[in-house]
Amino acid sequence: MVQEGRPIEEIYEKNPFGLHDDQWKRLVERWGTPQVVTQSEKAKESRTKVHYVHTIGNIGYVTLIAQFVEKESCEPSRLEQFRFQHLGKDGCDKLSSEAAKQVYVRNK
Repeated sequence: MVQEGRPIEEIYEKNPFGLHDDQWKRLVERWGTPQVVTQSEKAKESRTKVHYVHTIGNIGYVTLIAQFVEKESCEPSRLEQFRFQHLGKDGCDKLSSEAAKQVYVRNK
């Protein structure tokens, strides 16, 4: 089940705005399948190993690249894209964490 301890009917009733009831029900049922539960557990474990988070919020990658091109006048390499995603939120040019800095320096 999606969330242990909650009746499935309660989960079905709380569908997000803009999502049809039948789509929500299929999604909830899919989340409960053994394959998806296993995949979710693997992803959960992987996320615990990340010691830095991106700081771009909900900006899409296309928008991010366009911002980079506007600022730097060229397309970013993958490493530069990583740097741009992990800059401090205050607008400075410093990476947001020591872990992000180590990854950037190691891959330079």
